[in-house]
Amino acid sequence: MKGLVILGVIGFLGIMCTWWLMSEMNKDPGVPVLLAIGNPHDGKIDVHVCVQLGLTTVEPPRVDLQGVKHWDEWVEKHFILHSDGGDNVTLRFTAGSSLIPDHKAGGVPEGYLIGTLKQSESYTFDHIPSLQSGKKYRYKFKAVEGEKKMSRETFALVTK
Repeated sequence: MKGLVILGVIGFLGIMCTWWLMSEMNKDPGVPVLLAIGNPHDGKIDVHVCVQLGLTTVEPPRVDLQGVKHWDEWVEKHFILHSDGGDNVTLRFTAGSSLIPDHKAGGVPEGYLIGTLKQSESYTFDHIPSLQSGKKYRYKFKAVEGEKKMSRETFALVTK
């Protein structure tokens, strides 16, 4: 009888450990995004964000009949960068970046987002992969000289 109780406790602990491990493995890992913060000039700092293929697979930019991709429209809907003071930062899509070399981007990027930040301010950067899913990923940072020249940051899932 004592052996059955011990076996039952071990079985229960095994089931609980398996359940916990599965729940940890099924958590949303976030979205890795490569970004670079430049050197300050006149109290402002440039931020460059690499738009890799994975960021555009869920909802790609609209393509018109001539085959032109409407990147600015896509960026406006899927990336929101604003200061903690409430000022929105305009991001523009370009084909190249002076802060992120193509060979360090990790594959062939779709392009880059470029914005101008105020030095020493805190910012919140949101990425919305799909407008219909309602999921939002967020990264918070401060625009400080020399803090992050170029790094791959994980935008964490925002839970309400």
